[in-house]
Amino acid sequence: MGGQGGASHPPNFGGAGGAIPDEWTWNGLRVGSPEFRQAFSSYVRQVATHLREKGWLSQAVLLLWEGPLEEETRAVAQEMVALARAAAPDLRLLATPGVAGADIWCLPLPLGFRATVLRARGDAALWAREDRLYALDADSAAIDLRGYPWRLKRCGITGVEWPALTRWNAPATPTPPADPGEWEGRLAAAEPPPGWGVLIHPGRAEGAMPRDSIRWELYREGVEDYDALTLLEQAYVSARDALRVQDPRFEAAALIEHVTRPVASSIVESTLDPARLHSARAFVDHLIEFLSAEPPCVFRFAGEGETRALEGVTLPAVTVESGRARVAVDAAGRFRVPLPAGGLRLTVRSGRQQRELVIEGGW
Repeated sequence: MGGQGGASHPPNFGGAGGAIPDEWTWNGLRVGSPEFRQAFSSYVRQVATHLREKGWLSQAVLLLWEGPLEEETRAVAQEMVALARAAAPDLRLLATPGVAGADIWCLPLPLGFRATVLRARGDAALWAREDRLYALDADSAAIDLRGYPWRLKRCGITGVEWPALTRWNAPATPTPPADPGEWEGRLAAAEPPPGWGVLIHPGRAEGAMPRDSIRWELYREGVEDYDALTLLEQAYVSARDALRVQDPRFEAAALIEHVTRPVASSIVESTLDPARLHSARAFVDHLIEFLSAEPPCVFRFAGEGETRALEGVTLPAVTVESGRARVAVDAAGRFRVPLPAGGLRLTVRSGRQQRELVIEGGW
């Protein structure tokens, strides 16, 4: 549910260029007028009813405002959210950061990822779109496409928006400009070069299927990595809840931050080393298996340098071993094991149930 406001498009009242033109009209109605409020509310209500009857509403998002929000348009954006919320309380609403009441705030990356936004978002989920001159495009290293979802996961971003699925401006093979800054001028004139701002490449012939590409396949692998990280998060929470751990230091977010850091150093940068990506994904899969097995056990990485250690919580009667040495477990099921630079092999055993946690050097 997006696109520019108009007779043939669903409502999107603001984009990257700011507010829609046409004197603030939608389907011929002045935005904010009583007639507009009635028609817009009816539109949202009917669409939501249809999606609800089909069982699709949980997958739908009403995109109201995704671009910059100037002060004079803030009241209009807030009114759109209020009207849509009243018409369909269970429909998810997406807006730009700063619009209260929206379920999702869509951040332009990287500049939109700011501490002030994170503090102000309340319960709103974070989505993102690349806004750095279409930074993830045809001229990017393909491995960037796999690392991109790792960046999103590390920063708590749960959705992503691409400017277009497929768009390819002619000519198909442009001559690069002598001055790289010329790209900015082309973007300002709404003439991005071929492959910019698209998720997949269109076929050569009109109506042909999209072309396969290494970057597309790597992005798919990155999405699968994101799913695996989400499964890891869920497995950690389940094990922690089973143990009734209340210590705020044992949070799934801390583990996710730890395992994504070697791949995603920041919101704008991820590794170009395929071996590091493969190693990180293998470690995530191993942790999912460990946290999903019995007896329950959760852990956290503590300290730095020579004081690095693995602190864990399990059942009090469980046997914990580091290598072949038995680890002391207190009455609350807590234990602490030094984490040497060369890695660690930890065994958690209860009767015939046993699991192993292997942490190689570098983790």
